[in-house]
Amino acid sequence: MANKSLKDFPAMPLAMAPVGIERVNPLIEAELDYDREALRAHVERRLPLLNRDQDRAVASILNVVRLDQGSVFFLDGPGRFRKMFVCSV
Repeated sequence: MANKSLKDFPAMPLAMAPVGIERVNPLIEAELDYDREALRAHVERRLPLLNRDQDRAVASILNVVRLDQGSVFFLDGPGRFRKMFVCSV
């Protein structure tokens, strides 16, 4: 079996990428492919529209992001708290 390749065995699928080269997950790649300046402008337009409680929630989340700390947030509140608006900021 020495000096054989997968091409010599028709029933075996061929590798899609060369062995040893790490592939990036296309889902992660798609999530990271965004216009950072457009996102910054979007956030800057919406921040002044937050009420005090919403502002505190967003500030806490952005602080964790700036400090590169992992965390999980649960945004809870009564109806009309505009939770979706906070998430869109």
